Amino acid sequence: NWLYSHDEKLIFGTAWEPFQESFQGVGRCLRSDFRFGGFKPRAPLNVKGKIYLVGNDLDKLLERYWRDFPEHKKLHMK
Repeated sequence: NWLYSHDEKLIFGTAWEPFQESFQGVGRCLRSDFRFGGFKPRAPLNVKGKIYLVGNDLDKLLERYWRDFPEHKKLHMK
């Protein structure tokens, strides 16, 4: 998920693992929400998330995203 600031100087983004499919959100954002996939009593639940607030450089944001979530790259390269 990412969204440009009103003055377009910043990008706010989030990424999650595990995640649901990507979809177009309301407005101008691409969304990929985190996914729990069900709960079992006393079972551990591991969720990895990152929040990004960076200057308006989508290439740098994606570079950080691929570094933080290398397992997602194979999904996007199909």
